[in-house]
Amino acid sequence: DPNVRERVSRLVAAHGGVICRLPSEIGLMLVSEAVRQRKPYAIEMVGCPYDAYANHGSFKARLYAPYAAYRVRRAVKNAKYVTYVTNSFLQSRYPCSNGVVGAFSDVSIDALDNQTIEARLEKIGNSSGKLVFGLIGNYSARYKGIDVAIKALAMARDSLPPFEFHVLGSGDSTYLHAVAKNCGLEESVFFDPSRSSGSAVNDWLDGVDLYLQPSLTEGLPRALVEAKSRACPAIGTSAGGISELLPADHLAKPGNVNELADLIIKMANDKSALIESAKRNFIESAEYTREKLEERRSMFWRTFRDSC
Repeated sequence: DPNVRERVSRLVAAHGGVICRLPSEIGLMLVSEAVRQRKPYAIEMVGCPYDAYANHGSFKARLYAPYAAYRVRRAVKNAKYVTYVTNSFLQSRYPCSNGVVGAFSDVSIDALDNQTIEARLEKIGNSSGKLVFGLIGNYSARYKGIDVAIKALAMARDSLPPFEFHVLGSGDSTYLHAVAKNCGLEESVFFDPSRSSGSAVNDWLDGVDLYLQPSLTEGLPRALVEAKSRACPAIGTSAGGISELLPADHLAKPGNVNELADLIIKMANDKSALIESAKRNFIESAEYTREKLEERRSMFWRTFRDSC
């Protein structure tokens, strides 16, 4: 669209430097315009374009996936300033040749409180009644794999105690209601309205017994980090940066209903595994507190600011 390109050109001309978040078509336009105008620019890599398009659902998107990845790979390779939300996944797919590189998540959580893990261990030890599975994600985002989780729970149903599956988010849940109904889980799947970040989400997570992250593609999922900070036992898929947050034996292949169902059965029926997962997740989440991340963020962005 010529109008969009003109606006992008004016924006770049009016500023001393540009921050481009990728993958995004607008982000790539900003990179190109910054290069053309010889303006300093930094790239924030927050996801994998190949995985995003390949799992979009349409044939055209799957065809475009390799080209989208090529365009982003080329932009990142030539950039002088690049920051990644992962520690290794995005870096390996979209490396930067000679630039200043930062690795820090765009997630930041409050300082941890030992009462959180104590309450979680007590909850696991005294568990009774229905088991609560939880997931945070937009209902309309197919790549979150919410439908995969519903199908996996249906497959695992006969090997589980009575359970509920709660999804916290917003968007159009029509498709997911249909999936739940087709799986015979319409009475067990609940779409909870979104909450303000912070204590409201923490309270919701404290009611979850096992957190699910069945994504088809991810950068580094904020919701999973938040769940870990509440000492939630968790399982997920090997998509994107999830493998940096969970051990290999807690991961299924993206989109693989059978593998996810087996993981759910294994974890849900093993209190010692739930306790081990809760402890590990709580300890590891300390790496994503504001205190830990702020210094690394500030150092990177100060360096970029000085170049402008």
